[in-house]
Amino acid sequence: MNDYVILVGLGEVGINIFREFFIVENDVELTAIDNSYNRVNEVNDYVKSKNPQSVDLCVYGDPLDHNVLINVGLKRCNKLILALDQDADNLAVAQTVKRLMENLSEDEKKHNLEIISIVWNNENKDLFSLLDVQKTLGVSDNILNIVNQISRPSFPINILDIEGTDNRIFTIKISSESKSIGKKVLEIRIPFKIIYLGIIDSFGNCELLNSDTVLNDGDLLIFSTSKRHQNLLNRYF
Repeated sequence: MNDYVILVGLGEVGINIFREFFIVENDVELTAIDNSYNRVNEVNDYVKSKNPQSVDLCVYGDPLDHNVLINVGLKRCNKLILALDQDADNLAVAQTVKRLMENLSEDEKKHNLEIISIVWNNENKDLFSLLDVQKTLGVSDNILNIVNQISRPSFPINILDIEGTDNRIFTIKISSESKSIGKKVLEIRIPFKIIYLGIIDSFGNCELLNSDTVLNDGDLLIFSTSKRHQNLLNRYF
């Protein structure tokens, strides 16, 4: 079953998170909520410009309203991303969601809900943990890294188009369930051309690949291949 993500807020950070999710085109189902009618229309128009067949992915409403949260599918949501422009607003939504979930029966809770919030002031992180926010991400974090942490870890993310070709540069995070863990890169048999560019380990160390490089949990692999192969890559990593 695909993950269902609700994004709250289409402001400075939220809009970029939304666009990266949309560009990645993974198996994540995404709905965004914002209380600005203009922002909602703008993003829905952007989606339609890229895919005329798409339904509206953004909903106008107050994320503090229980009915709005229920109507966008909170009961079946896997991940709730709070990306409003102030910590106080994100905390208020987290508190609202906590109370709402506490009042739902076990039968009504379709999935375990993970709440993820952008934090503008690191001193507020403890407040978020008190409201069952499982993960906090700094506003200065790279948007691609945020999306990579939220979406399925083994799904490749396109970070750069190579002009004049159909090749792209991708990153893919090696998850704990990956079949490639413990293998040398050259032992992974891939039936199409791929050029390995580097690897960033779980400690943030960046290095070039060689014949003895072994993949470990949390490694971020950087490589180039044709965009035609993007949806095949997670079969091998």
